[in-house]
Amino acid sequence: MPYTVDFTTVSTVGLESSPVAAALAGLRANEARYFKNKYGHVFTVEPAGNARAAIGWVHRILREERGIVISSRPLEASAFQIENTSSTSLSRTALNLRDLSLRLGDLTGRS
Repeated sequence: MPYTVDFTTVSTVGLESSPVAAALAGLRANEARYFKNKYGHVFTVEPAGNARAAIGWVHRILREERGIVISSRPLEASAFQIENTSSTSLSRTALNLRDLSLRLGDLTGRS
């Protein structure tokens, strides 16, 4: 079930299994605030099991274009398009491929 991220009240919903759930929740809330302020978009995420296509797309781009393979499993993902710009976020790495720029919280593969 999709979860609408509230950036005014940071929550660890969906991230509880991570040892750094509070930090991931803060990063996720920051993404939600960015998309709301810049595009008026309400940021929603869904469990990784329901977002296999988006996760596979991100993994393929990282592997083929950057030589990066992340072994930790994603917790959730979000994929959407705004103003002809596609965006995909995976919460386990604070990864966002907006305009194909990477912001990785952990390249070591540790979960």
